[in-house]
Amino acid sequence: IEQALRHAIARSELALHYQAQVGLADWRIVRFEALLRWRHPQLGTIAPSEFVPIAEESGLIDRLGEWVLREACAEAARWPDSVHIAVNVSPKQAMSGSIANSVETALAESGLPPERLELEITETVFVSEGATAIAALRRIKALGVRIALDDFGTGYSSLAYVRRFPFDTLKIDRAFVRELCTREDTRAIVNTIVALARALAIETVAEGVEDQSQVHALREQGCDMIQGYFTARPL
Repeated sequence: IEQALRHAIARSELALHYQAQVGLADWRIVRFEALLRWRHPQLGTIAPSEFVPIAEESGLIDRLGEWVLREACAEAARWPDSVHIAVNVSPKQAMSGSIANSVETALAESGLPPERLELEITETVFVSEGATAIAALRRIKALGVRIALDDFGTGYSSLAYVRRFPFDTLKIDRAFVRELCTREDTRAIVNTIVALARALAIETVAEGVEDQSQVHALREQGCDMIQGYFTARPL
């Protein structure tokens, strides 16, 4: 897989699919999250969970991340001005010194306004070499790019990270959404996350929303946006 990945970009085997994030107040598409896909001619579809860790271990993640940023920004530049793009950033990519340069290059080449780009990171970024990552993220945020904290509530010190960095969005992990209508403790956790975000003027996006009951519960709790099969599969 590592050897094949080195040639995947040149051979046009990689593609981006896009999943909508929809506002609960007006059912308007706010942004699309770019999701990386790889179809190998012999091996078939290879999941990101399988090849991204290999890209990180082999040092290919920066090259891969640069390609995703360029493609996503170029695509979003053709969309209506009101629709934004969200791009996942690997922890190792975020901790490298090149992420800020990659973002600046992708924006310059595409002409996409910085405020229409949002980078999604996980708290893993802060665990190792946190100072380096925070410095890079502050440089990116200074450009006007939005920063989202992905998988919120599933790690060890999320509240500490919210204090250390001015995030624009908190993404409520699908594990909470899945049990939202069946467990009172999960409902309480989601309610607390939404209340915390509102107090800090941070938007909330619930991931993995699949049915109307979840939509109803999230709307009741004041969540801003949803993402999942209920609204659209990746396109």
